[in-house]
Order: sequence, then structure tokens, then C-alpha cells
Amino acid sequence: MLTDVAPRRKSRELFAYSDRMKDLVLPNDGRLQEIAASLEDAMKREAAEDVRRSCNQFLTVASDFYRVPTCSIRVLAARPLRVRE
Repeated sequence: MLTDVAPRRKSRELFAYSDRMKDLVLPNDGRLQEIAASLEDAMKREAAEDVRRSCNQFLTVASDFYRVPTCSIRVLAARPLRVRE
């Protein structure tokens, strides 16, 4: 698994606080859960454009709710499963 590099001294305390968080407040109206369900459906159907649309919608709603800048998303094809026997 790839993760971001730990921040330098200046931001380390905030990083550690954020890393210790176990709960995340969600909007009470169920918007994110509905979008997540449509995203799951699109992924099962392997409909890349619907996945992209659901991801963008999720990010927009989440960034508005948490008052953070919206980030971008790229939807790629599934990686082939490699099995050695």
C-alpha cells in the first residue's frame, strides 16, 4: 500500500491528531450514502463514466460539507489479477 510521506516538523502535530481520529461526522441527510450506493452499483457494472460521475458528485458534496477544497479524480480500468500457482 502506498501512503503519503509524513509531514515535516511544522505540520507533524496536526498530522498526528488527524491520524488518531477514529470517527468522521457525516451529513445527516444521507447524501453521501446515496452517492456511495450509486458508485458501488456503477463499479459492479464496470461503467467507467458512471463511476467518474459518482466520484465527482461524492467529492463535491464531501468537500462542501467539510469545507475543504475539492480534489480531482481519475477513473482507471481494473487491474488484472495476477495469480501464481
